[in-house]
Amino acid sequence: MDYSKLTDEEKYILDGEKESDKRRNAVLAATINGRPKVMESMSAKIRAKQIVIRFIKSMEQFVGVDMTKYGPFQEEDVAVLPFENARSFIEKGIAIEIHIVR
Repeated sequence: MDYSKLTDEEKYILDGEKESDKRRNAVLAATINGRPKVMESMSAKIRAKQIVIRFIKSMEQFVGVDMTKYGPFQEEDVAVLPFENARSFIEKGIAIEIHIVR
Protein backbone atom coordinates (compact mmCIF):
# COMPACT_ATOMS: atom_id res chain seq x y z
CA MET A 1 0.00 0.00 0.00
CA ASP A 2 1.37 3.38 -1.00
CA TYR A 3 0.78 5.56 2.06
CA SER A 4 1.36 8.73 0.06
CA LYS A 5 -1.67 7.99 -2.10
CA LEU A 6 -4.09 7.58 0.80
CA THR A 7 -6.61 10.26 1.68
CA ASP A 8 -6.39 11.83 5.12
CA GLU A 9 -9.48 9.85 6.14
CA GLU A 10 -7.84 6.58 5.06
CA LYS A 11 -4.69 7.53 6.97
CA TYR A 12 -6.83 8.18 10.06
CA ILE A 13 -8.33 4.67 9.79
CA LEU A 14 -4.95 3.07 9.14
CA ASP A 15 -3.48 4.82 12.20
CA GLY A 16 -6.24 3.37 14.41
CA GLU A 17 -5.73 -0.11 12.98
CA LYS A 18 -1.98 0.06 13.65
CA GLU A 19 -2.61 1.14 17.25
CA SER A 20 -5.06 -1.75 17.68
CA ASP A 21 -2.51 -4.22 16.28
CA LYS A 22 0.18 -2.89 18.65
CA ARG A 23 -2.09 -3.36 21.66
CA ARG A 24 -3.14 -6.86 20.59
CA ASN A 25 0.48 -7.89 20.06
CA ALA A 26 1.53 -6.40 23.41
CA VAL A 27 -1.16 -8.35 25.29
CA LEU A 28 -0.26 -11.53 23.43
CA ALA A 29 3.47 -11.12 24.09
CA ALA A 30 2.94 -10.36 27.78
CA THR A 31 0.70 -13.41 28.12
CA ILE A 32 3.00 -15.78 26.26
CA ASN A 33 6.12 -14.52 28.05
CA GLY A 34 4.52 -14.59 31.50
CA ARG A 35 4.89 -10.86 32.19
CA PRO A 36 2.27 -10.15 34.89
CA LYS A 37 3.64 -6.66 35.63
CA VAL A 38 3.12 -5.66 32.00
CA MET A 39 -0.43 -7.05 32.15
CA GLU A 40 -1.06 -5.10 35.38
CA SER A 41 0.16 -1.94 33.66
CA MET A 42 -2.27 -2.51 30.80
CA SER A 43 -5.10 -3.13 33.24
CA ALA A 44 -4.26 0.06 35.12
CA LYS A 45 -4.42 2.07 31.89
CA ILE A 46 -7.93 0.89 31.03
CA ARG A 47 -9.12 1.37 34.63
CA ALA A 48 -7.80 4.95 34.54
CA LYS A 49 -9.38 5.72 31.16
CA GLN A 50 -12.21 8.22 31.23
CA ILE A 51 -14.69 9.21 28.55
CA VAL A 52 -17.14 12.04 28.05
CA ILE A 53 -20.81 11.13 27.97
CA ARG A 54 -24.14 12.94 27.77
CA PHE A 55 -27.00 11.58 29.81
CA ILE A 56 -30.22 11.00 27.89
CA LYS A 57 -32.02 9.84 31.05
CA SER A 58 -31.72 11.01 34.63
CA MET A 59 -29.31 9.10 36.85
CA GLU A 60 -29.04 9.04 40.62
CA GLN A 61 -25.75 9.49 42.41
CA PHE A 62 -23.48 6.43 42.24
CA VAL A 63 -20.00 5.33 43.27
CA GLY A 64 -17.74 4.74 40.28
CA VAL A 65 -15.23 1.95 39.81
CA ASP A 66 -12.63 4.45 41.07
CA MET A 67 -14.60 4.75 44.35
CA THR A 68 -15.52 8.38 43.58
CA LYS A 69 -19.10 9.62 43.94
CA TYR A 70 -20.69 10.91 40.73
CA GLY A 71 -24.02 12.60 40.14
CA PRO A 72 -26.85 12.87 40.38
CA PHE A 73 -27.30 13.67 36.68
CA GLN A 74 -30.26 15.09 34.80
CA GLU A 75 -31.16 14.53 31.18
CA GLU A 76 -28.68 16.41 28.91
CA ASP A 77 -25.98 16.66 31.61
CA VAL A 78 -22.45 16.00 30.37
CA ALA A 79 -19.86 14.21 32.50
CA VAL A 80 -16.42 12.69 32.34
CA LEU A 81 -16.63 9.22 33.87
CA PRO A 82 -14.45 6.14 34.24
CA PHE A 83 -14.61 4.05 31.09
CA GLU A 84 -16.22 1.05 32.84
CA ASN A 85 -19.08 3.09 34.30
CA ALA A 86 -19.63 5.08 31.11
CA ARG A 87 -19.76 1.94 28.96
CA SER A 88 -22.38 0.46 31.28
CA PHE A 89 -24.60 3.55 31.00
CA ILE A 90 -24.18 3.64 27.23
CA GLU A 91 -25.10 -0.04 26.88
CA LYS A 92 -28.19 0.48 29.06
CA GLY A 93 -29.33 3.46 26.96
CA ILE A 94 -28.88 5.93 29.82
CA ALA A 95 -26.15 7.95 28.10
CA ILE A 96 -24.33 8.40 24.81
CA GLU A 97 -20.64 8.94 24.24
CA ILE A 98 -19.46 12.34 23.09
CA HIS A 99 -16.58 12.00 20.66
CA ILE A 100 -14.03 14.74 21.02
CA VAL A 101 -11.83 15.23 17.97
CA ARG A 102 -8.36 16.47 18.75
